[in-house]
Amino acid sequence: MKTYAKVINTLLLFFFISACGYHFSGQGNPFSEDIKTIAIPVFSNQTGEAGFENYLTNQLVYEFTSRKRLRVIDIKDADVVLKGKIRSINLPDISFSGGYLGLERKAVVTVEAVLERRDGSVLWQNKDIIREEVYKVESSPLTTESNKQAALHKIAADLAEMIHMRIFEDF
Repeated sequence: MKTYAKVINTLLLFFFISACGYHFSGQGNPFSEDIKTIAIPVFSNQTGEAGFENYLTNQLVYEFTSRKRLRVIDIKDADVVLKGKIRSINLPDISFSGGYLGLERKAVVTVEAVLERRDGSVLWQNKDIIREEVYKVESSPLTTESNKQAALHKIAADLAEMIHMRIFEDF
């Protein structure tokens, strides 16, 4: 009989929680019903790091496609457009050997993003989205460049996730 009462109490608790509007963070679409699609054109790149705009844009498309809250489509048919620019990429040395040679660098990327309706009205924007990643400086310049690219790829993925999260969580 006690087991039966526990099951009933658990079911009642579940129904009370679901009835009071409780839901997990990040579920649903905070936009009006008319917003179902998004376009993500290539972000502009104001830095000397050629190609990073492609990494970031591809990661944003992946993030929005995999999360399935808004369908990613061509810009001419989209309800909203996510535009942005890569404002800076800094690569300072952060640790040194006894001979003042850099052992590690930190890639620091600053991005600006804005989500607009087709009429140009702004739904969301953030002018200072910053992400950083440390990478090793090796004796081989090719290996150092490979480490830097890996760090930039990680930053692009993290920025895409952050932008998606902030768009849906900041409302």
